[in-house]
Formats: sequence, C-alpha cells, structure tokens
Amino acid sequence: MDKTFKHIWRSIIILAVFMQFVMSQEKSDLQKSQKKENFSSAEQLWEKVIEAKGGRKKLHEVNNLVVSFDGVGYALRFKRNQTREESFSAREESVYVFPNKLWQWKDARPYVFGLQVEMFNLETNRYYRVVDHGPEYDPVENPYREMELTEIQKQELISSMIYAHILYLLESNWMKPTLLGITEAREGLKKVTMIQIQFGQYQAHYVLDEKTLLPIKVSTYKQVNEQLKFQDEYELKDYKETNGVMMPQALKHNGNVQKQTYKINVEYNKNIFITTIKIEDGTEAWKPKTKM
Repeated sequence: MDKTFKHIWRSIIILAVFMQFVMSQEKSDLQKSQKKENFSSAEQLWEKVIEAKGGRKKLHEVNNLVVSFDGVGYALRFKRNQTREESFSAREESVYVFPNKLWQWKDARPYVFGLQVEMFNLETNRYYRVVDHGPEYDPVENPYREMELTEIQKQELISSMIYAHILYLLESNWMKPTLLGITEAREGLKKVTMIQIQFGQYQAHYVLDEKTLLPIKVSTYKQVNEQLKFQDEYELKDYKETNGVMMPQALKHNGNVQKQTYKINVEYNKNIFITTIKIEDGTEAWKPKTKM
C-alpha cells in the first residue's frame, strides 16, 4: 500500500512539474508574440505620426532649420538662502544645418545672462563663442574665443541635433529613430497612447493627440552608465504648417510657455560657420548679405 501511494504521489509531482514547464513555455511564447505585435504596431503607428507631420518626403527634404524665440525667459536665482524665479526679456536664434553645424544667438541683455553666441562645425572641427554681459561686466578673458571642438562640445552638438529631431522633426534624411514600442498610459483620468523611440543614448516617449496623432507631450531620457535617466518634459502646442511640415508654435517647459517660429531650407550666410562674428552683426548675422 505504501509503495502504491508513493508511486501515485511521484506521478503527481512529475505531472505538476511538467505542467508548470508547459505553462512557462506558453507564457514565454505569448510574451514574445506580444512584443512582436507591439513592435509591429509601433511601426504602423509611427508611419501615421510621420504622415501627420507632413510626410517622410517633406521631412527628408529638410536641409536646415531656423528656430526663433522672442519673448520672456525664466531663471531661478539664489539669494540670501532663498530661491526665486525671475523673468527677463530674451531673444534666441538657432540655425541648424544638418547634419553637422549649429549656430546659436542667445541674448538676455541687460539681464545677468547677457549675450552668448556659439558656433559648432563638426565638418571643420571648429568652435567659437562670443559673450557680452553688458557694460558693468569686465571680462577676464577676451569675449571672442575660437578653437578646435573638444569632445564635450562635440557631444553638445550631437545632443542639440538629437533634440532638434525630438522636438521639431521626429526624423530626417540624416537621423531616423529606433522604434521601441507603444504603451497605454494615463494623463489624469484620460487614457492616452504613448510611443517610445530612441536616438543613440536618448529616448523620447511621446503622448499623441488622439485625433491628429501629432505629439502633444514628450518626456526625454538618457542612457547613463547602463541606467535610463529622466532628462526633460515638454508639451508641444498649437501646430501650424511651415514648408509643408507641422511645427509646434509653443513649447511648455517647467511650467512656462515659450512661443517659437520656424524657417526651413533658408538661404544663410555660410561665413557664420567659418569666421567668428562680431557682436554688432546682431541676431540676423546668419542671414545672407544683400548684394548692392
């Protein structure tokens, strides 16, 4: 009787182990299948997002992009152990020449940030910086500085180019993201669709408008020492067409709304990427010189 009982008990254990193995295999196959379906859905959804932006043909025709901002900037100031937010007038012009040049004019004068102009040219491996902090500022060094690009500056240029795609273009002839998948998320009480993409070390997680499929919110992350670290969050608002591409006319960041305008495939002064500009050249130094 004991032998019979032991035999039955052994058979039950073997059957239970076998069933557990079968169920784990089915679960693994289901997860693989779901992952494959998710990626396929992400591809299909991304095609619709690109179409909503204006279509791949239009996006891949973008050779340069000018982003202009003229309004109010915000900064945190630390004074007497207190932190407060201050506003100041600001004007910015960013000229992206894809895939390897960037010129930026950031003017907050007479605020403490002053003026800073930077040029990055990976093609020639050159960089320059021009600063002016106003009449009360007595610079220790020459406000004009030109040099070879350092590794830090190269990474800064690459980061700026990636963010230009994350916020404005999504993809181009020079940069196409890796699709990671789609998920359902909640914005308050509302269920939303989120699509995740990756550019190199950076990830962008987009919330899409349910009607237009244009990105209305993006959270960015960066891979640092095998860890994915949160970087920033932007709301993308008030889309309008520029040269056939839908562009957000306002970005909300850290609670503040910044209105922007764009120009695509413009004629520009190529000398700004060769010779250091002068401060008196002004914010429109990037524009081509008119022929007399």
